[in-house]
Amino acid sequence: VSEVDATVAEAFSTYRVEWMYADPMYWQDIIGKWAAEFGDKVVFEFWTNKERRMVDALERFHTAASTGQLKHDGNGTITRHVLNARKKKVRAGTLIRKETPRSKRKIDACVAAVLAYEARGDAIADGRLRKRRNRIYGF
Repeated sequence: VSEVDATVAEAFSTYRVEWMYADPMYWQDIIGKWAAEFGDKVVFEFWTNKERRMVDALERFHTAASTGQLKHDGNGTITRHVLNARKKKVRAGTLIRKETPRSKRKIDACVAAVLAYEARGDAIADGRLRKRRNRIYGF
């Protein structure tokens, strides 16, 4: 938890974070801390066990990756976690899961990438990522 907390703090000090999604399963306290520290209009809960919402997010991520709208920088962890993900058909569509619940083949970085892409889309829709114009005033 302390490593994740430090990484999130570093991200907020390094980048202009406008929207962050975090899965609160087992993390509600720390996500609450982040919302208090960085703003509850920036840090949001995203329950990945809500099938419809996750199916939609995965479809948007997959479409963006397939059409070249989403680029991959070659990060080995993300590559490994995406390759570890297994499709699971549910009533709402297709989700991803580990091959077995106890598998040591993690998919966390894949899920984090999906949530990051979803947060980006929601920040754009909200208008937060509009380019700010520099104003020059003449005297």
